[in-house]
Amino acid sequence: MTLLLTAIQTTCKFISTNVRRAGLLNLCVPPLLVLHIVGARNRPADSRSSRARRIGQAGSSNVQGEDQKKLDILSNDIMINSLRASGKCAVLVSEENEEPIFIDTAHRGRYCVVFDPLDGSSNIDAGVNIGTIFGVYKCVRLSFPSFRRSAGDVR
Repeated sequence: MTLLLTAIQTTCKFISTNVRRAGLLNLCVPPLLVLHIVGARNRPADSRSSRARRIGQAGSSNVQGEDQKKLDILSNDIMINSLRASGKCAVLVSEENEEPIFIDTAHRGRYCVVFDPLDGSSNIDAGVNIGTIFGVYKCVRLSFPSFRRSAGDVR
């Protein structure tokens, strides 16, 4: 559990740094840092250049139909990759994704983490408080035969 909470803590600090940088400089994360944290396979198309990406709308929407910002997507990718790398999670559920993310059996932990990596992101421009919301639940059963899950699989 300590390793899991440390992964969440580190992720929250990284997201906070990115939000401050975006708000003050109107810039997002430097492309090389995105490559390092998010991973090469999730690299944004413009990360090969030295241009910084602007904040703003990403052109997609989340599960609730809200417009996603670029910082929403970046924060979600960082959170997912950090929790996956911790080795303590079996299931990840994000507000930004329609389906839960099930961790491979070889790397599966004992916890289900639900989260909104950047709650209130539409308020960044107004200077209103934003944050990361998360919940950690212990999985009762670690075998997930289908995408339909019952509430009895987590406590």
